[in-house]
Amino acid sequence: MIVQIIGGVIFIVIALLVLILVFGRLPSMQNSVIASAYNFLFGSCKSNDLKTDEVKKKSGIFQRCINYVTNERNPVFVIFYGLLVLSVALGYVYGIGPYCDGDHVDIKHNVYIILSILSSVISYIIAYNADNGQINKRNVELFESIYPYDGVLYSKIRYCEHCKIIKPPRSRHCEVTGRCVARQDHFCPWINNCVGAGNYRYFLLFLLVNGLTALYIGYVATIIVLNFANVKYD
Repeated sequence: MIVQIIGGVIFIVIALLVLILVFGRLPSMQNSVIASAYNFLFGSCKSNDLKTDEVKKKSGIFQRCINYVTNERNPVFVIFYGLLVLSVALGYVYGIGPYCDGDHVDIKHNVYIILSILSSVISYIIAYNADNGQINKRNVELFESIYPYDGVLYSKIRYCEHCKIIKPPRSRHCEVTGRCVARQDHFCPWINNCVGAGNYRYFLLFLLVNGLTALYIGYVATIIVLNFANVKYD
């Protein structure tokens, strides 16, 4: 009964959203409740990059959520990564671990999987806390000596109006963090920070370790499934 009620509520919500999306912007519905609901949810501006107050006033709830997730520092992906690791750990405890008993899969995989998960978490913590190479008035001269203006590739001196410093070559101002970063590559929501000169090694290590962990756990899970298939059809 509860499942049917939940299913009915989900169906009604989806139907209402489709109705609002289809008819909310029609000229004939301009002064209707549907149009008001459309503006409330989706807004009247097309951009999700809400940098000005005027654009923010025209934005809807969905646009503000998208802007918060993609254009502002937030813990959404950090929390999601934590939940992802937790789900992997629970999947191992209840799904894979019991079959790493020596009969189905070699018992040594228990140790390897635990070490792999711990290594993934440690690499993430390191990448999350590492300094990204942020440039400020105290260390700008140091970065200028490391990345000097050579008059060839980097000839025009650039000044950052936000940080009030001369930007060394190979540096950029990050709109999300509001700081200049040496060798700034991109803002990564997974570590909630820019990837730059100070932390790109740890970021690559995080990607490598987590990727190998996923492949390894998938490999062990595949062996278990194949063993069950062989037992079933033998």
